[in-house]
Amino acid sequence: MPAITAHVRSDLATSGDLMFARNKFVDSEFHKIHSVLAELRNALLESSFADWLSKLVDEPVFVDPQFYGGGLHAGGERSFLDMHTDFNYHPKNPHWRRKLNLLLYLNQDWQPGYGGGLLMQHVEHQEDPPHSLDPLFNRLVIMRTDSHTLHGYD
Repeated sequence: MPAITAHVRSDLATSGDLMFARNKFVDSEFHKIHSVLAELRNALLESSFADWLSKLVDEPVFVDPQFYGGGLHAGGERSFLDMHTDFNYHPKNPHWRRKLNLLLYLNQDWQPGYGGGLLMQHVEHQEDPPHSLDPLFNRLVIMRTDSHTLHGYD
């Protein structure tokens, strides 16, 4: 995979998660950043990918073509995202129900000292420490988006 500049762009919109995030940016039009990201977007929108996801979770799913609330998410220095659940009902298309999150990590030179591991926790087990998953390059995390799936990062 060709290298993509990994610096947080100054023209990215600040994340809408302002209540529980710091120095986090999002770009739902990530396909405009680099041709490799445009290829990734096209692959995610292929019906064969939606079919694969549907088989994986044993129910019909599709990928939001606008990537509303999704797209490229980047954390700057000392960024964080408190534990939270994501929206279940699409704000622009109320008949759509958000069921899955896909997190593909593109930070090729990540080091454990950087922090930023994905923290995951079931809402009924908040007394236990959250499980942490390192954001390793090319790691794909597929998780349900339900009212009990807490996630965030330090």
